This record gives sequence, structure tokens and C-alpha cells, in this order.
Amino acid sequence: MHRWKTALSSLLLFAAPVVVAQAQTYTRLASLADGNGSNPFLLVQGTDGNFYGVTANSNENSGVIFKMTPSGTLSELYTFGSFAGAYALIAGKDGNLYGLSYGDGSPYQNRPGVEVVGNEGTVFKLTPQGNITRVFSFDGSGHGGTNENSLSLGADGNFYGTSQSGGPNVSDPLSGFGTVFQVMPNGTENVLYTFGSFYDPGSVILASDGSLYGTTQFGGPGACQQNGATGCGTIFKIVSESSFETLYSFTGSTDGAYPTTALVEGADGNLYGTASAMGPNGNGAIFKITRSGAFTVLHSFSGTDGASPTALILGADGNFYGTTGGGGSNATSTLAPGTVFQMTPSGTLSTLYNFCSQPNCTDGQTPQRLIQASDGNFYGVTFNGGAFGTGAVFELTIAQPPAIAANNGVVNGASFASSGIAPGEIATVFGTNLTSLIGINPTSGLPLPKQFQNVSVTVNGTPAPIFAVDNVNGQNQINFQVPWEVAPKSTASIAVMNNIGASSAVMVPVVAAQPGIISYTSGGQNFGVILHANYQLADAGHPASPGEVMLIYCTGLGAVSNPPADGAAGSGQATIVKPTMTVGGQKGTVQFSGLAPEFVGLNQVNVQLPSTLKSGNQAVVLEIDGESSNSVLLPVK
Repeated sequence: MHRWKTALSSLLLFAAPVVVAQAQTYTRLASLADGNGSNPFLLVQGTDGNFYGVTANSNENSGVIFKMTPSGTLSELYTFGSFAGAYALIAGKDGNLYGLSYGDGSPYQNRPGVEVVGNEGTVFKLTPQGNITRVFSFDGSGHGGTNENSLSLGADGNFYGTSQSGGPNVSDPLSGFGTVFQVMPNGTENVLYTFGSFYDPGSVILASDGSLYGTTQFGGPGACQQNGATGCGTIFKIVSESSFETLYSFTGSTDGAYPTTALVEGADGNLYGTASAMGPNGNGAIFKITRSGAFTVLHSFSGTDGASPTALILGADGNFYGTTGGGGSNATSTLAPGTVFQMTPSGTLSTLYNFCSQPNCTDGQTPQRLIQASDGNFYGVTFNGGAFGTGAVFELTIAQPPAIAANNGVVNGASFASSGIAPGEIATVFGTNLTSLIGINPTSGLPLPKQFQNVSVTVNGTPAPIFAVDNVNGQNQINFQVPWEVAPKSTASIAVMNNIGASSAVMVPVVAAQPGIISYTSGGQNFGVILHANYQLADAGHPASPGEVMLIYCTGLGAVSNPPADGAAGSGQATIVKPTMTVGGQKGTVQFSGLAPEFVGLNQVNVQLPSTLKSGNQAVVLEIDGESSNSVLLPVK
């Protein structure tokens, strides 16, 4: 192949932006040991991109808040006093962390300027540098209660949580049955509800309708009995301080019992949650409940696919993801490893990872909370296992099916115009998760393949020839040839398929022609791939001359006489309609317009430049059937 053909081929392979495909891979990022606390039970991502977690223990009998970089480097951020720690941790929008403390609150380390965290617990603020201040202190009675066990941040900027005991008009903090409370950022606290018997309320969320929804682990008319507590748990709704409604009471049979994870508001406006025990298979269940209280069991854990769910979140793809604290394919009579799972909104569950898949459970055991980070991957902690047996932090990347970009997802491969596709042209599809390949990956040989590295592009259900599948710096694209058979003035359905699945189809107009001149960038300017008759590229060192015949390389000029087979090289077949060409505002004389020999989907236009053309970089535009190409520059003597 001539040198100009090699250079031109490289220009056809890659162009503009999008995002990287992910493989389903489990990585243990860090193992917890006494130096940074042990037995972690929750993890959040800060606005700085780092991760922050809470451990139940340390070598000083207190909890620790640790920091972890995305690469897995651990450091202790704050250590509580003896028999103290945190129940909750939230990443605030202001870059600080907010949490809920318990215990005597004496800081283990004597840090100047650090406020003592209160005896019955506090809502606290913690900077990424480890400086802690008190937002609100509980005293066990009218101020929120005691044994606080949850905290969430509402869309209104206020904090909402629950306590297991205490409450207004209770003289002994250990008596009373707990509360639902609100704490404002300025420290103002409101008790929204006081329980009249032992229900052990869990987390509450402020839903999009402005109401609070939450669960209690016990209570209700169910016949469950556990450690002196009665009832199988409830789901409740609070509209205002004077409006408390029990939406549902668990029975302990097919609906499960003891809901402990926070409810999740789905994209459909319904609420989703888990029952940690019982259900049809005795291992807990995942449920859906409408705002009016209609309850549905979506999945009952079998033990092999997990048992005792410990987390449930809504993923960015609309599916639900979570963990189970036990069960899984590696479970034995003495080992309860746990799992990470995915569930569709309709209830189809897939196990994504089984813990204790590595010897001695060095990958972790008994997973707790799960989050989806800003990179789209999932991160979590295990209470046990890891290199030291006292917990680990893990990352799980989930393979996703391809998705074509919503805006300008299918464009002309030269101009990137998105007004439609033309028969036979070189086109580009942009999207996410198109390929797991890295770099520019051209196909080789002719005719072009219609499947390459497990990737295909279909047009109206038929695979199209592929030039290249590219993934450079996270930018995914596929260059393909539009089949000659597509009919202008119609609409084509385009989809991408790979070994993970198929994208949703996008509908694209089919136009008779959509000219796009192949271009390259030099000195920050866009120059056309325009050659002299000897195939020398016209550039600053080899400018065109007025009156000279030049070869313009483009795509999208539409139908040709006797078109080759899809994916086969052209051999000079003329286009049915000739384009017009202007250069420097003057019309050139088009002598030939057709398929470039030895190339697929590439047009060649031979044009004589006006003899009165001025020197300098002149703008070149092609036009056909009322459609104009991109404007490119041509250096002229």
C-alpha cells in the first residue's frame, strides 16, 4: 500500500469522546488491622474521591474512622475514646463528613482544639484532616433519646435518624422506647416521633414526596420472638410530627422478618428493602412496597445465593445491588461467607461474587454496606476475613451491556454530523461499555468483518462491516460502514452487541447524502485530507497551486452505480449525484466523484481549483443534495 494510503487509513480509525467498558472483577483493596481499626461495617466516598469507613473495634477498645485512597492506602483519621465509636457516617456536600457517635466520647488521642463527643452520643462533623466538632448532643431524654443507631441526610439538608431508647419525658435514658429525630445543620433538634413500646427502629429516609419512611426490627402483631423482643418488624411513614402510619407489619412467614437495612426509593417511586430473616426459604427476602402500603416479595434467598441481606442500594443502571452477610456457594455448616448480588426491579437476582473464594477467606467474609462510587464501580467492607481476619475493603467492577450515547450517538465518521446516515458511508457510533479492548483496534483484511473481538453493530438487525473498535483514554467508539441497502427517506435501527449483551436500539434518519471531508489537525487548525495528483498530501510544505487538480477524500456522498458488496473495497464506481465544491469562496470544477479504489466507504472527488485562488489557508466545503460538509482548510501557494 502506498504511504498516502497508510496515512489515510490511520485517519479513519479514531475520532472523539465517550466512556470505558468494565469487566466484572473483584479486588481486595485493603485489609483492616488494629493500626487502622478492625471489623469495618460501613464505607462512604467523600467529595475528594477518597473513601472513609468506620470500624467497630481497635486495639484501644474503641471505634475508628479510617481514610482510604482509591488505590487502597489506609490511614487512621479519628479514634474515639474507650468504648465509644460511630454508628453512621455520611459524606456532606461541603466536603466534610457527618456522623452519629455513641459512648463516653473521650477522644483517645489528645488533640488540641478537638471537641469532646457527648456521653449519650452526638451528631458530629469531621473534616478530611481529622478535626471533629459537635453539631448536636443527645442527653437520653427530650433531646432525641439514646442508643442512636442511624443517620441519613435528606434532600432538604437536614439530618434524620432514630434512637433505640430514651425520648421525651423519660428521666432514665435507658428507659423509653426510642425516637425518630431531625437535626438541622445549625444544631436545632426536633423529635418527630416517640415509640410507645420496644420496636428498635432502623434507618429512615426522606423520600421525594417529602415524607419519612423507615423500618423497625421488632414490633407489630407478628408472632416473632427474639431475645425478649416481640413482633417481626414494621415499615412506617411519617408525614409530619403528628402523623405516624404503620404501612406494613411483617408476619415472619413468606414475607420475612426483622428488616434492618435502610429502605431505598426506586426510579418508579416505590420503596425497596430487605427482611434479614425468615421468608419462603428461611434466609431473608427482598421486598417492594408502594407508598400506600401494597407489599410484594421480590426475591427470597435460598442460602446458596446468599442469606441475611445486609445492604441494598439503587445502581446507576436502574438495578438494585446489595450484600448478604451469610450464605453463598462457599458456605458450609461452620462458615457463612456472604455474597454481593444484583437484582432487577422485577426481582431477578444474580450473584456477582461469593466471599471466601480465596484460601482462609483472605478476600473477606461477612460483607456489610455497599456503595457505588463516582467511577461507577462498587465498593464495600467485610466485617471479617481479609489478610488479618479482621475485615477488608473491596472493589467490584460489574460488566455492563453496551449503550449508545443518547446525544449524537451515531454520526458521519468524517464530519461527525448527526443529521442521519447515508448509504455506504463510513459512520461512527459512540457509547459506553462498547468494548473491553484498549487502544485503537483496526480490523485487517478485506472484505471488512461484520463481527470483531465479540463486537458487532447492526443496522436494521443486520450486522454491518466494522473498520475499528476503539477505546482510548476511556473513549469508546466503533467505526462501521452503513450498508448500501438502507433506503433514503426512511429510519434505520442501530444497535451494538458484545459478549455482555446488546444495547437498546437507536433510531436514525437515513438521508440520500451526508458529505464529510476527512480531516486532520495541525497547529490547532483543521485541514482536509486533500492530495496532489501524485498522492502527496497538500500541507504547508506542499501547498496547492491555483488551477491545479486536487483529490479530496471524504465519505457520505450517497449511492453509486454498481455498488460493491458491503465491506468490500470500491473500484472507482461513480456517485449517482456529483457534489459541488467551493474553495476560498470560489467554485471549483468537479471532474470526478466516486469510490476511492482499494478503500471501503471512502469517496474521492477530483476537482480543479479556480485559477484566481488566493494564497493562504483556504476553506473547502462540499455540497450535495442541499447537504453541506464540514469546512476544512487547504494550504494554497
